[in-house]
Amino acid sequence: MITQRINRVIAAFLLMSITGMTACITLEDWMKTVVPRPSGKKVVVMLVDVSYSTKTLWKLYLENFYKAVDELGPGDSLVVSIINHDPLGTAERMTYRFEECDSFSTNPLLCKKKLVAQKEQAKKDGSEFFDHVTPSTESRIFDSTLIAAKIFSAHPPDTSRSLVLMSDMIENGDAFNFERSAPLSDAQVKKVIARLKGEKRLPNLQGVKVSVVAPMPAEGNRSSRRYLGLQRFWKEFFSSSGADLGERYGPTFDGIQ
Repeated sequence: MITQRINRVIAAFLLMSITGMTACITLEDWMKTVVPRPSGKKVVVMLVDVSYSTKTLWKLYLENFYKAVDELGPGDSLVVSIINHDPLGTAERMTYRFEECDSFSTNPLLCKKKLVAQKEQAKKDGSEFFDHVTPSTESRIFDSTLIAAKIFSAHPPDTSRSLVLMSDMIENGDAFNFERSAPLSDAQVKKVIARLKGEKRLPNLQGVKVSVVAPMPAEGNRSSRRYLGLQRFWKEFFSSSGADLGERYGPTFDGIQ
């Protein structure tokens, strides 16, 4: 059922392009605004957890969004989608395709000015986005990574792909609830990943560089042990999906990889 829903929206993926923001629209309409980037350009997907448990982190999330915008150049794309109770449905989103200059027919100064204006508008949109987003009682991270995988798959092989997750990484939905029962042992980790593979819910993120920005709990308590357990789980999850996470899992965003 999930695969069918994603396939229906990806059919519209190549229809049109956009250089601005779209938000609070259905997934089908939103996917129409995202087009493949030319070879050699960057495509960055940011997944932002807006569950109640992360609300105190939204200011940090916005700062990380600003940092990502500053790092992108002409021709690059940035897609932001929230992780909530229904990421495959009507979750708020932003889509940016930064202006690419034609060196033969475009005044480079005008092109640079337009790019700067685009980035300023993106930051303004981001601020409004976090001011008005509705907190969610759930955070379906698995579903969000499936959408990211489809976005990346529509681009040329040599396009640079980066996935940034800003979340406490506690999956909380119908099928899995890490708040109640997190997969902390090796056997539990393998069991969850095997189930995701069997249900075709493990994304194909081959060649994608992943960064996870997750808050670090206080030392020496139960939440600290759970943090390390979740870190181990997600490292195995992304490794199984073909992604490159490396050591980019922690409380700070070190920039687009």
